[in-house]
Amino acid sequence: MSEKAELIEYEIENEGVLRKSIACKYDWAPGLLITNFTYIGYEVTVAKTGHRLTHRHERFGMALDLLAKWVLIGKTYGVDWSAEIDARKLAEEIFHKECPWAEGAGKIIDWKNITMLHSLDGVLPEFPWEDDESSPWASAEEVIEQILETDQ
Repeated sequence: MSEKAELIEYEIENEGVLRKSIACKYDWAPGLLITNFTYIGYEVTVAKTGHRLTHRHERFGMALDLLAKWVLIGKTYGVDWSAEIDARKLAEEIFHKECPWAEGAGKIIDWKNITMLHSLDGVLPEFPWEDDESSPWASAEEVIEQILETDQ
């Protein structure tokens, strides 16, 4: 993976509450950040609105995998993550579409629900038995390659 993260200070005000985080920003993921507002978990956040697309995950690698998949969802279904995102409208428009990173991966809503179960907010452990080929890092690298190939 040749793309490096840029660390930025990120602030967003939601309903009168100012939230701050150090965030990781990637050129291949315009409008999305990896944040850690709670300091105990990483999530994917829409930079403009502060809307969290994922639940909190223990590992940065898992957040990177989720970030790459949300970028690919945006590219596939025409979501501009740099624009104002209405979470309800987004759910209505794309959650029942197919996951674009692998044939037979299922619907986006099902994938999102499964990732929630394996988060700090969920009920199942995030660390299933895995090897180098099945880790979140390996999955993230595969999806990032797909993103970068479509940009060429």
